[in-house]
Amino acid sequence: MIRRLLGSSLCCLTLLLPAGAQGFDLFGPPGIGLARLADADGSGDVSAAEREAFLASFQPDGSGALDRGVVLARCVVGGLDVDGDGAITGDDVHEALSSLDTDGDGAISATEAEPVNGASATGFGAARWLMAGIAFSMADEDLSRDVTVSEWKAFGATAPTGQVVELAQLAGWTVVAQRNVPEVRSAFTPSILLATLGASLDADRNGSISRGDLDSLMGALDADGNGELSSGELRPRRGGMSRRGWEISDEVASRTPGMPWQRTLEDALEMVRRTNKPLLIAVNMDGEPASDNLRAGRYRDPAFIELASGFVCVVASPDTHVERSHDDRGSRVVCDQLGRVIESEHIDIEPALFERYFSGQRVAPRHVGVSPDGEILFDLFLLNDFTVIDAALREHGVFEGAGPDYGAMSSMALLESPDAGARDVLEARMTLAEETERVGLAALALDSRRQIQHPELVRLGLRDASEAVRRVTIDGVVREIDGVPLDLMPEIFSVAGPEARVQLSDALASRAGRETGEPEQVRARRLARVFGAAAAPSSVDVERLRAAIAGGAGATGPAATGTSRARLEALARLESLLDRSPEDADLHALRAQTLLAEARHLIRSGSGNPTFFLEDARAGASRALELHPDHALAAATLSGACWYLSDPAGSGDAAARAIPGLVGHAASQLMADTLDFLHLARTRQLYDAMGNEPEWPAEWVGQAIAAHDVLLAHPLGTEAQALAGLQLLGNLELFAEQRAFAERIVERYPASAEAHNWFRFVFLRDEGAAGLARAYDGVSYPAEQEATGLWFAGYGRLVAGDRHVLEGRGAQAAVTYEGAVSDLVTSVDLEPSFEGSAAPYLGFSFAGLCRVRLDAGDLEGALEALASAMELNPGGAEAVGGLGESPAALATELGAAFFERGDRDAARRAEELMEGAGSGR
Repeated sequence: MIRRLLGSSLCCLTLLLPAGAQGFDLFGPPGIGLARLADADGSGDVSAAEREAFLASFQPDGSGALDRGVVLARCVVGGLDVDGDGAITGDDVHEALSSLDTDGDGAISATEAEPVNGASATGFGAARWLMAGIAFSMADEDLSRDVTVSEWKAFGATAPTGQVVELAQLAGWTVVAQRNVPEVRSAFTPSILLATLGASLDADRNGSISRGDLDSLMGALDADGNGELSSGELRPRRGGMSRRGWEISDEVASRTPGMPWQRTLEDALEMVRRTNKPLLIAVNMDGEPASDNLRAGRYRDPAFIELASGFVCVVASPDTHVERSHDDRGSRVVCDQLGRVIESEHIDIEPALFERYFSGQRVAPRHVGVSPDGEILFDLFLLNDFTVIDAALREHGVFEGAGPDYGAMSSMALLESPDAGARDVLEARMTLAEETERVGLAALALDSRRQIQHPELVRLGLRDASEAVRRVTIDGVVREIDGVPLDLMPEIFSVAGPEARVQLSDALASRAGRETGEPEQVRARRLARVFGAAAAPSSVDVERLRAAIAGGAGATGPAATGTSRARLEALARLESLLDRSPEDADLHALRAQTLLAEARHLIRSGSGNPTFFLEDARAGASRALELHPDHALAAATLSGACWYLSDPAGSGDAAARAIPGLVGHAASQLMADTLDFLHLARTRQLYDAMGNEPEWPAEWVGQAIAAHDVLLAHPLGTEAQALAGLQLLGNLELFAEQRAFAERIVERYPASAEAHNWFRFVFLRDEGAAGLARAYDGVSYPAEQEATGLWFAGYGRLVAGDRHVLEGRGAQAAVTYEGAVSDLVTSVDLEPSFEGSAAPYLGFSFAGLCRVRLDAGDLEGALEALASAMELNPGGAEAVGGLGESPAALATELGAAFFERGDRDAARRAEELMEGAGSGR
């Protein structure tokens, strides 16, 4: 069974034979489906003669294999009669295809084909959906996921209207249809249905379907061994599907998931080797009833968990259930639906499992048992009887003695274990132990002499409050660079000091040469280049330029201003002068600058073609530089001309060449323009280079960052340029630089909502809720913008408070919410017009305080906070904040808590708060 995908139309898909035999129930055990096909007289049981006749009707090849297409066609033929006339004809085929052609243009676009390519097919009958999918796959000759008019016509000739589709032809269609693999890996399409059906008929999982497979599947139902299948043994399921073992008690539903999942397939296989237990692979998917039931029931049931303990278990699910995989301190945030693993683990493991164990088909829910020597013990999917899973676990599990007591083991012993249980204990010690032990664990987290590595200890060490732990962690990373996940490297670099940064970039460059996988090699090489460039001094003297800007150096600067007519007149004069002095570099530079100014006017106004002016400006600036290699105005003009002529390399080189000579005009428009061209050019070059991975000069990184840095201090710099700098630093994964830049941006542009969005994002990402609150403490605003800055600070503290609550830090949340209230109130005091925009966030801040106090058992304090929330934001009773709950919901919960305590007066006051909010008082 697969989630959503077909709405209710396929929930009871039964593929009927047109003769007297019963249909093949796709969702039942395949043996029962085959028995129903064998029941020639429709009596509800299968005699030995009927069983033998059915098996004999298939003609094996020389190796004993049956034609897979014929077997599938025999199973599905009864479900393809779209018009219900008792035969499969060309009319059925074309009627099903036409149902996809919603605009009637004689072709089927990719959008129209979504019902058979993986989107929901609600509204399609099962027969129409299945036939449409098979026919679409046949017609889509070029596998483009659409059907053109000519493709439809060509396919139509093979299935003329009024002509019966023979079984042999249908058999070929079922095989070809399976090539239409959906782009969305979890999608359920006709091709997946056929592939799943074929796999379920391959009883011995050897890749082919034989008579023995079919006989084995039916024979498994023959409880008394008499060669016949009685109606009792077949257990027909009329009137809907039976769901055995789906009941979930309240006691089980209230438990947290307790399955003993391993974190990675590599860990699981090593545990199989060490314990000689079989491997259990579980596949789950949200929105699919059986999967949902397993998560809510079986995976929380102690009896089922005990059965699973006889295996080494892994789980795959493509769905995200919690927001993050790690909290602010680097601790794992376990998936609340599956337990023990984090989101990235149950998502990332699926491709490896698919390639190795899933026989080319993605189905959920699914449970696969694999023996220590690699034999498939069972492969259970599309089940409505969970007791079948219980029985398989009971039969094949290894239940010999209790597992190790990891809590009693030494850290050295735990470091040698790949078991998730051992890792959990180690990480708890890394979080809770004294500094001396944490330093020791950080030093031992990675060791290439040991088979098992512990990168999660590295993550915890990076965010440890102790500087000694952080230092030892980074030293270990430099020493054992190969054992560190590349995704963790940007955070490591952001924490490292100057010397360690150089060592990290060198170690990463060395690792890139050892990586065997291309994606890992490319990423390691890219990070090494970026980190090395960021650790090196920039060729642009940022401090000198910022000091010159602060002093107002050359605020006017040489500029070609005025009207277009004035510029053209100036060009005529300059050309006359150049006729008399052709070797004058200043004249060439001034003429080039004037040409560029006119070209930019044409570009901005759209009033003409600027190409002639740009090419002439580039030539004139180049000539000036030939005559005077250090001519700053010429280099600056060349930079602009090259940029507009789509030559970022020339533009960047010329801008870098110009800037040292423009220090005397640091505060001018010319300098601002040149810095703009430098950042635009180097950013474009970096993005192109990092996408294609050629060698690129490290100085590009330093120059791009320096250009943004100086522009942020420049009086003519813009908010858009500053935000582009933030984006670049994020894409380069230079997180420490990005944090510092975000802090400067909100000081420069305190009214920029986008700048504050970035500010909250980067500090939450890198330093968590506490770090975000501290960051706002360090921001200073000009007096005229203080109210605006405090408004954003108040909102930011509210976001931080919510994060504290979600990660279980109530005391810190309370302090942070109080800070949010203080900032917002002060903002309104300074600027009364902010009262309306501050009210919702004041309400949410007090609602957050209510939640914190309610969780702590302080019901009176919670009621007081809730009253403040209602008073400050009376219209927001039903508004849902960052905690996912409204003041109204809090009032209901609080009233119930008072009532349970026996304080009916307080319960009534909580109710009155809601009544007052509802009446608008």
